[in-house]
Amino acid sequence: MALSDKLNEWQTAGLIDAAAAARIQAHEDAHARPIWLWAVAGLGFLALALGIIAVIGSNWDAIPAAVKLGVHYLLMAGSAAAAWIGVRQRRRWLGEGALFLLACLALGGLALQAQIYQLSGEIWRLLMTWLALAGPALLLAGRTRLTAFGFSGMAIWALASCAAAMDGSSAGELLIQGVAMAAPWLLVAIGALYTARRPFGGGLTEAGLAVILPAISLAHLAWAGTISSSDAGEMLMRMIPVAAAAVLSLWLVLRFARLPRDVAVSLLIGPAIALTLAICIPHNDDWPSRLVGALVYGAMWAAVGYTAARAGYRLLFGVAVGAIAVRLFIVYFELFGSLAMTGLGLIAAGVLLILLAYASRRLLREVPA
Repeated sequence: MALSDKLNEWQTAGLIDAAAAARIQAHEDAHARPIWLWAVAGLGFLALALGIIAVIGSNWDAIPAAVKLGVHYLLMAGSAAAAWIGVRQRRRWLGEGALFLLACLALGGLALQAQIYQLSGEIWRLLMTWLALAGPALLLAGRTRLTAFGFSGMAIWALASCAAAMDGSSAGELLIQGVAMAAPWLLVAIGALYTARRPFGGGLTEAGLAVILPAISLAHLAWAGTISSSDAGEMLMRMIPVAAAAVLSLWLVLRFARLPRDVAVSLLIGPAIALTLAICIPHNDDWPSRLVGALVYGAMWAAVGYTAARAGYRLLFGVAVGAIAVRLFIVYFELFGSLAMTGLGLIAAGVLLILLAYASRRLLREVPA
């Protein structure tokens, strides 16, 4: 809906008068950004970059290795200098853009070195090397969500690739895989420490939570498979770093971040408990296990939704309600096989969904907007 339509609606409802509406409209007009101009300029820069890459790529073999490395080092030095200037002069987007470019060049430089010197190896070594080289720069100089999201994605990718390269044949490898599983909680813990750089710290926290909730929602599918006693024992070993990271992240969030206690517990401890129940308890692939999995899933999201509603986080509450609704709709296809039983299950699911919508509406009326 256009701003003018909203202003007319608010004026009709008596929320603002004509003078206030005119001032709001004038303010928005004065600060309007020509998005279409930025889009055209961005398209032009993209075409320019692709053209340069195409020209270089077509003559790549003819370029001496020293020239390739020299140009790359100059680009890295220029990016580092621009990032330093941006931080010193408090020019946020210059510093952030240069820092992001520096991190990308560091990754590209590792690949360039491997190509020139005919090096080979597993990808986790490349990613962990990048994390050791570029990670500290992003953590020390990052200011916005741009670098926070970039660091978070690469850190999770690096740790996940490292864990995937191990077969879990020893306790040490199981613990390393557990550290990879705990990566989202560790991001939340690190983000809570950035009290002076809240956009960057908030980005780390948001990235961690954005991985925790969907990942644990998918992990409940383990209830649809068979987990033996030996499998459960290995998973329990992997859960040690996860449990430690969950407790640490909760403590740091409650101490430094602006997040209500109940919401923090439901977002950080609830998923860890749900994951433990799904993968650390031996069970067979049968309908009682699937039903228990659905109930655990519903309990986790119900806790998230209830605490979010009480704290006024309406968007998070809506996500929780949607997650429960989808699971309620699916569970009856999962538990019942015949057409008649599936039909009865869908009828029950429809009733439960209507009740869920009604209860959600009642709960929202009791909390502030």
